[in-house]
Amino acid sequence: MQAGYLLAAAGLASAWMLWWSAAAAIPILLHYLYRRRQRTIRWAAMQLLLQVVEREAKRVRLEQLLLLILRTLILVVLATALARPFWHSGDQANSASSAAPANNWIIAIDVSYSMGYRVDAESRLQTAQRRAAELVETANEGDAFAVVALGRPPRAAIASPTYDRQAVLTELGRLVINDAGCDLTNGLQLISDIGQRAQQDSGLPSQVHVLILSDLGREHWQASAEGGSHQALRQLGEKYPVEIEALGDETTENLAVIRLQPSALRVVAGESLQIDATVRNYGTRTVEQVPVQLTLDGNTLASQRVDLKPQTEQLVHFDFIPTAIGPTVLAVTLPTDRLLVDNTLRQVIDVRNDFGVLIVEQQAGESRVLRLSLRPDDSITDVKSRSAVSIFELSTIALEPWPVIILNDLASLDENQHARLERYVSQGGALICMLGPRSPAVRWNEYEAVEPLLGFTMLEPAPEQIWNIDPLEYKSPIVSLFEGFPDSGLLTTPIFRYWKIQPHALRSAPWNVDLAIEQGGPLIVTHRVGGGTVISLLSAPQSGAASGDNWNAMATWPSFVPLMQRLVQSAMDSGAADNTLRAGQPLVGKIKNSKLGNPSNVNSLSITKPDASETRLDAEEILPDGSVRWTFPQTQQSGVYLARQVSTDKQQPFAVNVDGSESSLQSMELGELPKLTAPPPAIEVPQAFSSGAESSPWLARGWLTLLGLLLLTESCLAWGLGRRVG
Repeated sequence: MQAGYLLAAAGLASAWMLWWSAAAAIPILLHYLYRRRQRTIRWAAMQLLLQVVEREAKRVRLEQLLLLILRTLILVVLATALARPFWHSGDQANSASSAAPANNWIIAIDVSYSMGYRVDAESRLQTAQRRAAELVETANEGDAFAVVALGRPPRAAIASPTYDRQAVLTELGRLVINDAGCDLTNGLQLISDIGQRAQQDSGLPSQVHVLILSDLGREHWQASAEGGSHQALRQLGEKYPVEIEALGDETTENLAVIRLQPSALRVVAGESLQIDATVRNYGTRTVEQVPVQLTLDGNTLASQRVDLKPQTEQLVHFDFIPTAIGPTVLAVTLPTDRLLVDNTLRQVIDVRNDFGVLIVEQQAGESRVLRLSLRPDDSITDVKSRSAVSIFELSTIALEPWPVIILNDLASLDENQHARLERYVSQGGALICMLGPRSPAVRWNEYEAVEPLLGFTMLEPAPEQIWNIDPLEYKSPIVSLFEGFPDSGLLTTPIFRYWKIQPHALRSAPWNVDLAIEQGGPLIVTHRVGGGTVISLLSAPQSGAASGDNWNAMATWPSFVPLMQRLVQSAMDSGAADNTLRAGQPLVGKIKNSKLGNPSNVNSLSITKPDASETRLDAEEILPDGSVRWTFPQTQQSGVYLARQVSTDKQQPFAVNVDGSESSLQSMELGELPKLTAPPPAIEVPQAFSSGAESSPWLARGWLTLLGLLLLTESCLAWGLGRRVG
């Protein structure tokens, strides 16, 4: 029993350092190697001297052996001292149960972009990584660790708890900010799954402890207090001890660009482009003379200075004329502050010499007023820029070259034409349907039942009367330019009749009402189909000169020209808007005129990410026009992504921004979170990992004293032997 107590009382904090004791073999090897190099040569003159040496041989061998032992002991004692020996007190030595049980630690770190906020040159994420590393380095010897990054989506950096502490520290150091935010509900479920698997693994400790390090950003933690994450957090707390360490700050200062609104996304070169940017001060003090810069592909175009009061926003207006042809990236940028990621907002615009609009009419010449409204000054005479064809040509003309197609109150539309239009829109085209008295509702509804294009079913025309217009607070970009101009004529536009509609059961996405009738019916509806857009005007423009079937006097009203131009511009911009996304949304595109032949040919497209790393993509789907669809989902980092077709070197930029929801840096209080029923673990430095000087200072000093005495004795003995030989 006494031997057992002694074994329990003694120990080594760094037992692996004992491997250095193998160096004690060095003096022994040198001693025997030296003896092997000696050669016996008999020499008559030396016989007399040998008689004297033999008398001293026993004493010399004893001194050499003592010197060898001293040198060997020095290395052994040094290795033992480095191993930090300790000696527990009597109570600890007499009780084997005093040692803390081994645990499975699940360390979950919030990597949402608010964790990039810096205080004293250290971000919140770096603080979390440092705290987690302290736990790993001071944990009990038998503890295992798993690591979870709470981002969007959540990710298990180490899914199965491991005893390899260096691997854990390495994975902790690799964690980076996820600009897409934090999916807390799925993150908590991932933690629960890891804990459950760990408890079922007989090779791991049975106890699971969870440590969550987060700034408790209200944007995603609010749901844990009253929303969908509440039950997940409560259930996790019932299963395992959970400790949540809040890393937020009481006071935060942050500036952010919260909106960037160009007047158009597809722009004609040489025409003026207006950009409205909104910046906000989320802090508690006024910031004066803040420089707001407008850049194009990283080159500064203009700069303005504004004063930002606490918790207020400021509109900044820029004008510039684009000249370079092709897709380019506009950006509005603020100076560096403690949270960098929301200081820049980007937008991709497409600059061309002109954008073609194809108008399909029932009879030649019917669309003359519509064509003039889209080019009122007639400054460009290019026929292709605003072209009109008859309904009969719709079956044969190539649709893909036209960014926008307008159907002007067609009286007939066959099944083949409907199918061609559906493919055109699905592959990224923009279609404007102007539905009036001639539009065949029965035929449209028949086609829609098989292959939805409009996204709604046409019911019946509204009764003839004067219908007032509701601009819906001017939220739609189609009518936003009329805000603040009550005399522009939009609200007084004479509408006599319009089509009543209802949502289609097979529609793939909900519609958006851009303009409505005051009594509640929609007048302009936008609907996404695949990669394209369909905009429906439910009362086709007419002059109102005749009676009978006239549904409006829109073409004679002052709001007609700007409304039609904004309608077409919005249709064109709908495709360009897909090139500007929020972090976490996938990039989607297609390679036109591809010669791949089949989707198995990889290496057709490369994506350059904001960190300059490059990824090759596989072809995803061959489209009917011979182009290839591709998708790139890894957009958790904000910035500019560049898609490049390898065969043609054609490039398309994509702008990925944060959603701005975390810029306020509002944090939850721990008291607002659900009460965790399991007792939280106390994160303390385990005694087995404390230094020997702290647990047993006299023992450590004793080993160091012994080492010093051995060094002194060896030095004196070596000096005495050397002097005698000399």
